[in-house]
Amino acid sequence: MNHTVTSKQTLLKAAKDITYSEGLNHLNIRRVALACNISIGAVYNYFPSKSDLIFALIEDFWSSIINETLFKNTQKIGFPDYFEQIYQNLYLRLKEFKAEFLQQIMQFDHAEKEKGKSIEKIYFQYIKNELSCALQQDQQIPPSIWNDSFTRDAFIDLVFKSMISSLKQGENNSIFLKEMIIRLLY
Repeated sequence: MNHTVTSKQTLLKAAKDITYSEGLNHLNIRRVALACNISIGAVYNYFPSKSDLIFALIEDFWSSIINETLFKNTQKIGFPDYFEQIYQNLYLRLKEFKAEFLQQIMQFDHAEKEKGKSIEKIYFQYIKNELSCALQQDQQIPPSIWNDSFTRDAFIDLVFKSMISSLKQGENNSIFLKEMIIRLLY
């Protein structure tokens, strides 16, 4: 066995390969070490437990969604179309994620579940911030619609909560939400 040091990204890639080809229940530190041809101890240097490895996979999952979906030039499209792009990408990615990770996460203890929620919260805030930027850049929205009781922030919160709720229910499209957005904004 090769005892050379490998990168965290290499270990994550091996963990993803195992998870998506064989299932999360087949993922463990020993399998990752074997896949990378390194000692088990080398994996423990980066991931002290299987839970830590799973959390790293969850962070990698959300990070890849952020990089693939967000931070695109939103000035070229209106807010409803940008929202729809985000929704569709999240739907497709969450569909594959749910199948593998949800059961394992349900087995976590309370502290581990809370850690998972805090990771999710960070990435949710990224998404909300990007939605807010897209909303502000949409030149078709009349500025007069915003007031003290109908604010951009409250609107983004409503849109985001509705999107997450629909995604959790497995809604494969955002037709209704997009239409609601259009009717409220234009």
